[in-house]
Amino acid sequence: MYYTSPRAGERFFLRTLLTAIKGATSFKSLRTFGDHVCATYREACFMHGLLEDDNEWRMCLQEAGEMASGHQLRNLFVIILRDCSPSDPLALWMQFRDKICNDLRYALEHHNL
Repeated sequence: MYYTSPRAGERFFLRTLLTAIKGATSFKSLRTFGDHVCATYREACFMHGLLEDDNEWRMCLQEAGEMASGHQLRNLFVIILRDCSPSDPLALWMQFRDKICNDLRYALEHHNL
């Protein structure tokens, strides 16, 4: 089987399911967990426990948020998105958006006169 990067999105999750789910008879059966048919291969991987949760990234952003500037947090958030493939990036954004954007008002008011 060919290598697929985690950045390949659904192709990566399909490959993960193909290597983990034995006896699948169709693409739909790969997306099925119990009686639930998942909308995406990513969701199916998560339901099967093949993906890690984002606790590590939450702790990282929490610790950095106590001492880093908004600019530094934005850079960290981009690195996490780009290189770490969090399972729920929107939830991370919603939880830390206030800290990530805490200096934007000042920057917009003073640099865009």
